[in-house]
Amino acid sequence: MTLWGLAVGLICLGMSPIPLLAQPALQDLLEEQLIQGMNQGMKGDLLAAIAIFSSLIARHPDYADAYFNRGIAYRKLGKTPAAIADFDQAINFLPTLAEAYHERALLRLELGENSLAQQDLERAAKLYQAQQNPHGDRAVKLLLQQIP
Repeated sequence: MTLWGLAVGLICLGMSPIPLLAQPALQDLLEEQLIQGMNQGMKGDLLAAIAIFSSLIARHPDYADAYFNRGIAYRKLGKTPAAIADFDQAINFLPTLAEAYHERALLRLELGENSLAQQDLERAAKLYQAQQNPHGDRAVKLLLQQIP
């Protein structure tokens, strides 16, 4: 289906073809729920956080920030494959999310996948530089120096 076909289909269903994040009220609601999930994670209730992020993803399957944050929760629970899968999805939907490359690289280093980790760290470094994030850039460059 073409993008035009999708837009026409959405209009026929009474839905807006405007991307989710282009709708300010919806964006505010998504961010509010995302923050609720993050707060649960910071309180240590990772399962509640995952439930909130999963609910967001179920309703908005292209919401990169929900995948990223759920990946963080999975990582903290030691669920590496699930975390990597969520970081993959976050990157798929938002390729400029430097933090997703960074987090995925950390997991790949733990798995001994040094070549893949190096690729992720190099991509994260470029993105951090473009986003003028010196802390992130410095962190990934330190990790790059440690890869054998």
